[in-house]
Amino acid sequence: MVIPFPFVGIELQKTRPALVLSSKEFNQTNGYFLAAMITSAKNSSWLGDTLISRVEETGLKVDCLIRLKIFCLPHQIEPRVVGRLSEDDQRVFKSNWVKYII
Repeated sequence: MVIPFPFVGIELQKTRPALVLSSKEFNQTNGYFLAAMITSAKNSSWLGDTLISRVEETGLKVDCLIRLKIFCLPHQIEPRVVGRLSEDDQRVFKSNWVKYII
């Protein structure tokens, strides 16, 4: 999906890709969804970054990774779906991110 991504400390939003982390049940019940940043991260890296190995399935145009920069947004945002994370990439991300969440 592509959403207006919030920046901390700056009154700025930029449309960026993101990965929805929450279930449909969570989203519908709460009126919000949880998402993680997807970035090309050419100039930085974070502990927990997960490379997207099958980028062609995502609808993204360049190599990217999932960053554990997690946020909650209301449904009114109306994100635009551009693709889907492959089963392999979903499995790798899930096994990676549980290492860093308490």
